[in-house]
Amino acid sequence: MNRGLVIFSLCACFAACRAFVTEDEVSRVTDPSGSVDAVLLERNAGMTVDFVYWAYVVKKGGSASQGTRVATWYGATRNAEAYGVTLRWKDSSTLELQYLSARRHALERGDVSIGGRTVAVVLKPGVKDNKAPPGGMLYNLQGRPNE
Repeated sequence: MNRGLVIFSLCACFAACRAFVTEDEVSRVTDPSGSVDAVLLERNAGMTVDFVYWAYVVKKGGSASQGTRVATWYGATRNAEAYGVTLRWKDSSTLELQYLSARRHALERGDVSIGGRTVAVVLKPGVKDNKAPPGGMLYNLQGRPNE
């Protein structure tokens, strides 16, 4: 096989694989003051890898790209069958990011300045959410379309 054909084949395969990777907003929770949102994105790269989650703090109604990324997880779960992370505002200045376990996690920013105030960000592992339905978060938002 010639080198050009090999490179073309690899590029085509990479492009096809990228077509199946999705990044979607799966949760948004507004703080008690009504001016700041916590946003969670879920990346699904297919059945052979775990979900990746990113949490952002944004001005109310803003997109994740307009905010500050505060935490990342790989393989986060909320119970034995549910993937994901729960966003919970303890008060207007404290965002708690709850999950049962994760293969990897990172708190990227412990506090964020937004809208003239500071929001503290806390990771809270070991929290089991018995109400979280099985599977990924986007799958459940879509009404479990494959069932």
